[in-house]
Amino acid sequence: MLGDNHQPSLRRRIYRTCVGLVALCVLSTAIGWIGQTKLIKFFAVYERSEQTLSKVGELDRNVQELKARSEKYLSTGNKSQLTTALGLQRSLLSQIDNVNQQTNATGLHQTLSEMKQSLIMFADQLKHASQERDLRTRLVFDDLPSQYDSVEQSINQLILLASEEATGLDAELVELVQSHASSYQSLQKYFIEPDYIAFRDAMDGIATSRSLVETIEEKNDSAAVLELCALLKKKLVDFKSSGTRAFQATRGYMYYSNVVMSGEISEFVHFSDKVKRFVESNRELNRQRRTNATTQSRWFGLLASLAALAFAIWMAARLSYRIVVPISRITETFRKLGMGQTVDEIPALDQDDEIGRMARAARIFNEKNLETRELLHRSQRLSDELADKAKALELTNQELDNFAYIASHDLKSPLRGINHLAQWVQEDCGDQLPEESQLHLQQMQERVIKMEMLLNELLEYSRAGRIDAIPEVVDTHQIVHSIVSLIEVPRGIRIEAMPPSVEFYTSKTPLNQVLLNLITNGVKYIDRESGGEIKVRADRVGDWMHFEVSDNGPGIEPKFHKKVFEMYQRVTNAKVEGTGMGLAIVKKQVERLGGEISLKSKLGQGAVFSFTWPCSNPADVEIPGSADAIGPEPTDSSHGQR
Repeated sequence: MLGDNHQPSLRRRIYRTCVGLVALCVLSTAIGWIGQTKLIKFFAVYERSEQTLSKVGELDRNVQELKARSEKYLSTGNKSQLTTALGLQRSLLSQIDNVNQQTNATGLHQTLSEMKQSLIMFADQLKHASQERDLRTRLVFDDLPSQYDSVEQSINQLILLASEEATGLDAELVELVQSHASSYQSLQKYFIEPDYIAFRDAMDGIATSRSLVETIEEKNDSAAVLELCALLKKKLVDFKSSGTRAFQATRGYMYYSNVVMSGEISEFVHFSDKVKRFVESNRELNRQRRTNATTQSRWFGLLASLAALAFAIWMAARLSYRIVVPISRITETFRKLGMGQTVDEIPALDQDDEIGRMARAARIFNEKNLETRELLHRSQRLSDELADKAKALELTNQELDNFAYIASHDLKSPLRGINHLAQWVQEDCGDQLPEESQLHLQQMQERVIKMEMLLNELLEYSRAGRIDAIPEVVDTHQIVHSIVSLIEVPRGIRIEAMPPSVEFYTSKTPLNQVLLNLITNGVKYIDRESGGEIKVRADRVGDWMHFEVSDNGPGIEPKFHKKVFEMYQRVTNAKVEGTGMGLAIVKKQVERLGGEISLKSKLGQGAVFSFTWPCSNPADVEIPGSADAIGPEPTDSSHGQR
């Protein structure tokens, strides 16, 4: 600010405050958005680590299954275990590739790659071990028994030949059979329970058998025996070779199963454990990061909220001091001014902003109140004068009503005298008067009669509203019946009191006069020979009765709707007798009691007169029922026009 005369406007202050609050909200939102973004990122990383851990867990289960299947195959030699183990190895390779694609950890990539290489080498070694086992099986269970049987057959042939020739070699032959069987049993013992001593005993037994064959050759010179001994020595050499090969195959298989395969199995199991530990540690690290990010985001949000709260409190206090307090004072000033009061001191007149302009407006308002107060005093004086004039006017109207009443009443006596004189002249001298004088005398009598009718209507008009009748119970159907019984209803006109019949408290005499004038007005102007209808409806609405008198006569043009309620006004068929005072009397009677009367009509569509009538007591009784027909029945259904 440059000074008090250049204070920023109220709008600018509010805008600055709003901009500050919006900026603080944006900052808080940005902090929250950044925190949420970090949390979402850590949650995504943690979710990926959970997925990776789940896959690694499945990988570890398959590794343990592969280990079990491989060990069972190496111990039992069951081919189904070998097939299952190789299938698991291929599945593990596929799982390792899948985990590699879903993880971004470099250490895990390296470990999985090493594990994959280990599994590939394990499969090669397992196949090689399978080949060694197949070779051992063939040597132990096929070749070696075949060689044993061949040697045994040759020994049996030698024993048979020696017995035929009586060579005296029974002791050597028996010992040969025993040593051959002993060597085979030692080999079988070694294959069942590998022990080098058993193999050495087998080799010693084969050597003993060969030595015995050579002894037999030295003691016997039979060509057949010598030939058989040479064949036997060759078979013993083949038997020894097969035993030695079976021994070597067994040692090789044992080396692969106990050393090589155990190392390979231990290696990929080690890699599996390493991968599992790495993923678990990575998950724990991600969980810790997520926890730290959540805590950090919570603190940042709390600090942002506290900062926003402090700024809002500061701005509220500043606005309260600079805006709210002056506005409250100026509002109180306007409240007093709005109540028409005046004030001695108007606050904030020295401010050069919207509040200052409001204060200056309040000063103008205060000045206007002073002027208004003066005008009210003058208006009160004028109102008093007007009330006095209204009383004088009301007195004048009463005097005019009294004059009309007295004039119409007093003029009737001279008119009756003139009428009686005219009748006497006509009776005494009627035959002596010229025809023209008789016509004039008849016209004088007709005009006297018309003048008397005008005076009667004027007297009735002056009486309207002057009689204060005591309220009594009125039944709408009964009052219509009583009216119809007083008038002459032409044949072909039907008068109906429409349901419901309502009982209420009111002054019966003026109501009877109003309904009588409206009904007789309808009867006079219906120009139908048959089918004429007059319907009277009555409904209670609150403390008012709504009456409606409708007919199907010739109707009244809309331009004459107001004129028909004026004195001595007739706007329809001039042939119908009347003075034009009936509806004027009705209007005066209704309005004197606070009601309203209206007309709805179009030429050729009948007329509907509606008026409201006060009830002296709100209690009423509705009597449901059908329409009451009053008057002679119509002769036909033809319709006429007014």
